[in-house]
Amino acid sequence: MNIVTSTLLPQSNHVVFFVGSLAPEELDDYLLEDRGQKHGGYASRFSFDLRRFYDHDFISAQASPKPVQLSELIAAHNLGDEKLGLEMQRRFGASVLLRCFILLWNYVPTSIFPSAFCAGRLLFVDDWEWDAPFSDD
Repeated sequence: MNIVTSTLLPQSNHVVFFVGSLAPEELDDYLLEDRGQKHGGYASRFSFDLRRFYDHDFISAQASPKPVQLSELIAAHNLGDEKLGLEMQRRFGASVLLRCFILLWNYVPTSIFPSAFCAGRLLFVDDWEWDAPFSDD
């Protein structure tokens, strides 16, 4: 018997933060929902890697065609929360170059949460409590 355990559990007002080297087209493809036709029933490659269905409305993501500092990606995305952007930079580092970030809202990682996704091109940075900009409530 093959048992797949979810790496995430629902939790309101919590954010999971990832950074990586995916270009805009690659990030779009990674998050593209194909109704599970290609990914073993999971909605997207990201969902497959997480072993979790998630509400696509709870994703914030941004990518750049070339490596840039996180502050540039945050400015391009317009998070609408300056303190959140500063917290992301504090947790990841302001001077490291990257091409993308993903914020997944209203989930918390379990103890089996992996540190790398998308063949190592997307890395889990951290998770913390933060007022979500949207919820199921």
